[in-house]
Amino acid sequence: MGVAQGFNNAIHTQLAAYAAWMPIVNTFKIGEFGIFKDGVFQSLGNIKDKYPEINFKTENGSPADIDFSSTGTKTFKLDANGKTVASFASLGNAEATLKIVFEKEDSCVIKAKFTSEELKNIDDIASLLAKKKDWRNKFSVVSRTYIGEKCVIVCSREAGTEVELKASADILQQVEAGKVQAGVDFKSNRDSTFHAIGESGIVALSLFKLNIFNKTKVLIAEEAKFDIIDVKGDVGDDY
Repeated sequence: MGVAQGFNNAIHTQLAAYAAWMPIVNTFKIGEFGIFKDGVFQSLGNIKDKYPEINFKTENGSPADIDFSSTGTKTFKLDANGKTVASFASLGNAEATLKIVFEKEDSCVIKAKFTSEELKNIDDIASLLAKKKDWRNKFSVVSRTYIGEKCVIVCSREAGTEVELKASADILQQVEAGKVQAGVDFKSNRDSTFHAIGESGIVALSLFKLNIFNKTKVLIAEEAKFDIIDVKGDVGDDY
């Protein structure tokens, strides 16, 4: 879970939200409920499937951007001959390479422009959940999804990972801007690397839960770093 935690910490810092792990390839939706393990949200289902009478009122939320690199991450711009250049702009559409070196373990680079969808009737839904005998206050519910549009995400578990993104220089400028319109060749010297380049999907989540008084509690990043192992018992924090 190290890579997931590193990615989650980056999302905490940049959006005050939670990682949708794995990013892009997950199937999270508004209304997903679940638990946290190792600080990362894990879905157990959707409250709409569990309680069909619940109605969601959603609307588009404010856009957001991330341009994040973990501490100890270095990038190099290289021309077709492997020589360092100050900018890809000077190379036109010639072949080039963006090299990323992760000096520390569990590091990541995230460059993304987000749209979002958010739940507007959270209090109404919380009131309904409070009346359900089989609902547990330790469950958290997704109230907002952040959708990365053709974003750039590279995560590595091991220190010393070196990644090369090869494409024409104009496309690598799109990589730097966090919205990639065309394909990029990816190469890494380590197998323990996750990447999503030029793809779109859910990257981050906002959540709420019920507190001990059955009132709505909107979660902030630091409040979900505990582990919940057994959802049938009383393990976990119900504050």
